[in-house]
Order: sequence, then structure tokens, then C-alpha cells
Amino acid sequence: MSYLNEYLAEFAKGRFFYYRELFGNNLIKEHHGNRYHHFIYFRSDKCTIKFSDGTEKNPSEGSVCYIAPGTAYEITTPDSVNFISGIACYGMLADVFANSCGAFQTHISLRPSVIDAFNAIVDLMEQSDNKLETTNRMASAFYNLFIEIMFAPTHTLESKSAIIAQKIKQYIETNIDSDISVTTIAKQFYLSETHVIRIFREKFGITPKQYILKSKIDASKILLLDTSLQIKEIAMTYHFADSYHFSHTFKRFTGVSPEKFRMRKDERTK
Repeated sequence: MSYLNEYLAEFAKGRFFYYRELFGNNLIKEHHGNRYHHFIYFRSDKCTIKFSDGTEKNPSEGSVCYIAPGTAYEITTPDSVNFISGIACYGMLADVFANSCGAFQTHISLRPSVIDAFNAIVDLMEQSDNKLETTNRMASAFYNLFIEIMFAPTHTLESKSAIIAQKIKQYIETNIDSDISVTTIAKQFYLSETHVIRIFREKFGITPKQYILKSKIDASKILLLDTSLQIKEIAMTYHFADSYHFSHTFKRFTGVSPEKFRMRKDERTK
């Protein structure tokens, strides 16, 4: 058995808990001596964490907060809406691992990898009717979350704007066959067009319009190679003004016309 498998087997002897949703006006209170490592996901930037030493933190929307065992804190939320969900674990090996990583009392991260690791645990827990899990799969998932959040200080944390830019990128990719534009993106995210362009360029080094065109061209390559659709039909699929506009844009991005690009497939199959 490898060292990692041995570790996971011991880690799994701990317990894992998922408090699914915390509603408005709920108040979470944890006191000194509590043995849980808490990981809390915030769906609002209006929540407040208050600590016993009088300090407060206001996590950004979409962030995951780690709070070490024994920390006295309270979380207040606005009313009438679900704003946070959390997961927690305890066990000797969890403590040892957190200490070996140099864990501190509290850490808030907007890194996508941390959020993905958190959601992976939530998915596993939602597959079971039991709130307590002792499987190696759950242990492995928590292990990954510890790795991601404990080593976050060695990386530049994502800003809120960077997270929004990532969501815009995903929105473009999901809706690439729609008549998408900077205007539609701005409306979708309740931002100005100028703001959309700025945060997207800062994150990806390209404007949203350029990324939309690039994504449309990449998608059209698949249709050119895998279907017998006419050029004008492909142009219509991705909402180009006409066949000329599509062909001109395609050549600008690839160096060849759509017709010549398709011919390459025919040459390979001869």
C-alpha cells in the first residue's frame, strides 16, 4: 500500500459532515474546543464572519473560507435567502495534515481549484442519505481540498473580477451557437460593456469579442470536418452576417479559407 493510500485509510477514520444550507438570519456559532475543520462556501458578499477577538471578515461572493478547529466565530447572513453552505471534517490525521501544511486560523480563497474541490465533496455527500461519511472516496476528496486551500498562500488569489471573467468565458463557450456579443454578456451579468471588456482582457489577454470569434471559428472547424453542411449553413449556425463575413474571419484566424480547410480532410482520406 502506498503512503498516500495509507494516509487516506487513516484519514477516513475521521468524520465528515455537511450542513447543506444556512438560511437568512441563521447564526452559526462555534466555540473554542470544537474539533471540526470548517470549509464554508459563500453565495453572497453580504455575509459577515465575526471572531472572538473582535475582528470581522466579509468574504466575496463565490469564495470558500477555511476555519481551523477551536476557532470561536459567528456568521451572520441577510434574511430570506440561502447564502452559505458548508462542509466539515475532524480526526487526528486531519489535524496532523493541517498542521503540517502550516494552516492558520482562517483563510478565504477565490481560487477556482479550491471551489471545484469543495463542490466535489458536496457532490459526493449528496449521493448519500447519511450526513456522516467514512469512505476512502470522501477522505480523498477532503485530502484534495486541504491541499488546495492550505497551499493557496503560495499562489496569487483570484480577485472577484477574475472570477467574473472566468464565468463570462464559460458563458461564451456554453452559448457559442447563439447570437452572443459583448452587449448580451453585459446584460447577462448586469455589468457595463466597458467593464466586461476590461476584466476579460485583464484575465485572458484578449477582448471578449475576439474570444467569441475565436471560439466560433474553432467550433466551425468541427462542422467543416465532420459534416457536409454548406459554408453558408455553417455561417448561419454561428450567426455570422453572411458567408463572406464567415470566410473572411475564418481565413484571418486560420490562414486558409473554409473550403481549403475542408479539402485537407479529403486529401487525408484518399
